[in-house]
Amino acid sequence: MIFISVLLAATALSSTVPGVPRDAAAQENFFGQMATCQESWFDWKDDEARMTEYRNRFSANFTRIEEEAAFLPKGPGKVLGFPLIKVYPQSVGMGVGFSVQLGGRFDKIRSEVEHRLGKSLDCSAEEGMSSCIAEIAENKKLTLMTSGDGADTINLLGCYYYYQQ
Repeated sequence: MIFISVLLAATALSSTVPGVPRDAAAQENFFGQMATCQESWFDWKDDEARMTEYRNRFSANFTRIEEEAAFLPKGPGKVLGFPLIKVYPQSVGMGVGFSVQLGGRFDKIRSEVEHRLGKSLDCSAEEGMSSCIAEIAENKKLTLMTSGDGADTINLLGCYYYYQQ
C-alpha cells in the first residue's frame, strides 16, 4: 500500500513546487513525462513537502473509481496531446508504476511516444492486442498497449519499475 500512496502523491495535476508550473500545457507535459519515464516519483519520493503537495493536488483533481484501481479526472485533460481517460497510480505484477488510459488511435499515440523518446518502441501484436516496450533504465520500462477495435479501443501508456524478476 505504501507504493500506492507514493504514486498517488506523485501524480498531481499542478503544484506550487518549483519546477512544476500550474498552466494546462505544463500539466499535460508533466503527465506525459510521468507516463514516459522522463519524470519520476521515484526520484523525489523522499521529499515529504513535495509529496504532500502532490498528494493534495491529486485529491483535488481526481476521483477514485471504487470498483477498480483507477482515478478519473474531474475535468478534461490531455497527455501527449491525447484525451486523458483514467490514471492508474499503482503496482502491476512485480513492479510499481504510473500509467494513463488515453483516447485516440494507437498508431498516433505510438508515433508521439517514439518522437518524445527519440527512439523506436519494440512492438508485437497478437490476438487483437498490440504491445510495445522500451527499456529506459535498469528495471525501468515504458509500456504502451492497446486492445479492442474502433470505439472500444483501450490505450494504456505507462512507466514501470520492476523490483523482482
